[in-house]
Amino acid sequence: MMVVMKLMKRNVRINYLIVSYTLSVALLISAGLMIYSFYLSSMYSNIQESSVKLKQIYERYTAIKYTFLYTGDLKLKEELKRYCHKCKMLQKEYLHEEYTYKPQAIDVMDRRLFALITLLEEYKGKLEEIFELKQQLGVNHKEGLYGRLRQSIHKVEKEFLRHQGSIELSYYMLKLRRHEKDFMLRGLKKYIDSFDDDYNRLVELIEDANITYKTKLKYNLRNYHREFHSFCDIHRQLFKESGTVSQTQTLEEQFGNTYAIFIHDIKKTQRPIATTMKYAILSALLLLIGLIVALLWIRGELKYAKEINPLTQLNGNNRINKYLHHLLKHHKDRMIIYFDFDNFKPFNDHFGFEKGDEAILFFSKLLKETFGQKGYFIGHIGGDDFIVMVENAHFDKVVTEIQNTQQAFVAYTQTFYSDEAKQRGKILMKDRFGVEREFEILSVSAAVIHIRENLIILDEQSIGELIAMLKKSAKITKLSVASIL
Repeated sequence: MMVVMKLMKRNVRINYLIVSYTLSVALLISAGLMIYSFYLSSMYSNIQESSVKLKQIYERYTAIKYTFLYTGDLKLKEELKRYCHKCKMLQKEYLHEEYTYKPQAIDVMDRRLFALITLLEEYKGKLEEIFELKQQLGVNHKEGLYGRLRQSIHKVEKEFLRHQGSIELSYYMLKLRRHEKDFMLRGLKKYIDSFDDDYNRLVELIEDANITYKTKLKYNLRNYHREFHSFCDIHRQLFKESGTVSQTQTLEEQFGNTYAIFIHDIKKTQRPIATTMKYAILSALLLLIGLIVALLWIRGELKYAKEINPLTQLNGNNRINKYLHHLLKHHKDRMIIYFDFDNFKPFNDHFGFEKGDEAILFFSKLLKETFGQKGYFIGHIGGDDFIVMVENAHFDKVVTEIQNTQQAFVAYTQTFYSDEAKQRGKILMKDRFGVEREFEILSVSAAVIHIRENLIILDEQSIGELIAMLKKSAKITKLSVASIL
């Protein structure tokens, strides 16, 4: 919070905050719109793929049905099993596709898709029934009920060949065959009734006829009659108006109507989804622009952080290096003052980083109050390291100001400690190795380099080494001074 409060003191930083928050919201909205559009597109794509697969399975089912009814090829049964498996897999995929949220249009199409899958499942069941009934009837003239019917006919006809002189018997026998053929062509019940009437008449004629092998003829005729009725029962179950084939035709109509509505729903839903996708593309562009802006903003922030320290708002490392380079090449009398906190880590560990930030901010305020109005360059290197540089300043006066700053800082930091710690000047706490030891209270040491007039120093590294050396002695004396003549 203290950092934010500090940032708000500068309009530039406020603008950065506004831009960052606005950009974050825009990015969230853009990302949300993209996720939603792709979410819709994913559901829509799954439905479209399922519809294509369903159509292919349905078309193959109908082809298998009509091909089998026409040819009686039992190999089609294996093909039916393969497509049944595909339908089950599609149904399994559909049932396992769970979405947390479905728009109403997608939900409607989903229900239509489920209805189509249900119709296909029912249609598949009817196809299996057709295979079973057709096999019972016989897929050729030698198998099933049709084969048995032909065998019984041949036996009856064989007996009739022995009695060619009986024109009336032959006439009724031909009528039975005619009714049989008519039924096979049209499947109407009236042909069964006509068959029964003529059969009864033929039996009566055989009873009255003076022929040999009468018993055997009647037996074969009864067998023919029984086989014909068995054949008719299965045939009507398969082909009658309410039979299995008719039921498949009803299912085909239902599937066609439902599929047409389903395709209409897809086309109707495609437009808003396409619109959503346009917004998704637009949002993607906005997201891209936002990312570019964010990168530029971050780059600016990094540059700003190098120029100005974000915590203390003092000059940052770039400005420090530039000014130091300028100062070393100058001909005037100049001074470099390096401040470093003593026992700052124990202070942070004991009181927390927030209090540590408060101490840093207070010290930066002291530097501004002491040196800010007198043409001094004040910089914050980072952490608890500060630097002050000045030209044409009176040496003794600068030293006095440094000491006053140190005393003011110690007076401030003592407010954090207990009376006992202030009296002893130390605090008992564990070090980084977990061993209890005493640490002095927080203070600040200063290393001062005084460069005389007309002395140009080109080696900046030697200045850094000198400051490092002075820092070590300053930790003991609190103020270490070196003059370069």
